[in-house]
Amino acid sequence: QNAVCWALRCSACSNADLPVTPVAWQVEAKSGEVVRQTFQFTNNGFCELSAGRVSIEIPFGLIVEGIEMSKGLGWRRESDDGQITLNLGRMVSGSEGAIQVDLSLRGLTPGEYVVEICSESNNTDLVCTEQPFTVTGTALIPPKIFIARGDEGKLLLVIKGQEGMRYRVESSLDFDQWDFLGSAAGAETTIPLPTNQDGVPITLFYRATIAL
Repeated sequence: QNAVCWALRCSACSNADLPVTPVAWQVEAKSGEVVRQTFQFTNNGFCELSAGRVSIEIPFGLIVEGIEMSKGLGWRRESDDGQITLNLGRMVSGSEGAIQVDLSLRGLTPGEYVVEICSESNNTDLVCTEQPFTVTGTALIPPKIFIARGDEGKLLLVIKGQEGMRYRVESSLDFDQWDFLGSAAGAETTIPLPTNQDGVPITLFYRATIAL
C-alpha cells in the first residue's frame, strides 16, 4: 500500500507546474510613465518545489525601474541584455506558497512590445507567457554618462541628455543598493565624484534615470 501511495505522490509531483498568472497588467502607457505590472506564481502541484526561478525578457525601448516580491530570494539584472532573473526559492503547494511580483516598468520609445515571462524549478518544466505592452507619445532617449577630469584635475561624472529633461543620478558599491548622488538636466551636466585621499572614486557604479 505504501508503494502505491508513494507512486501516486511521485506522479502528482511530476505533473506539477509553476504557471505565470497576470494579476494586474496595464497594456498601454505614455512614454516616460512608470506603470506597476503585477503577476503571481503558484505551485499548483502536490509537492513542494525547489529552486523556483523566473526570467523576464525586457525589450529594448523599455526599462525596469524596480521589482518588489512578496516572498522569495531576490532578483538581479543579467548584464545589459534586458533580462531580469527572479529567485523564488522553495515554494509549498497552493495559495499559501504563492509569490506576487510587482514590476515597475517605464517605456522610453513609442511602439508595441511583448514582455516574455518564463518560470521553472527543479521539479517543473519551463512555462512561458507573453504580455503585450504599448507605449505612446514622444521618444525619450536615455542619458549617457561617463567620467572625465575637470580643469583642476578632479574627477567629474558627465551626464549627456536631452533638452527639457531631468535626470536622477545615483551611485552604488555593489550594483544592488543605490544612493542618490545628484540631479542633472538638459543636454549636459557635470557632478563632482566623491573620492578618497588618493583621488580614487569611493563608489564603483553610477547610473542616471529619467526623472519626470
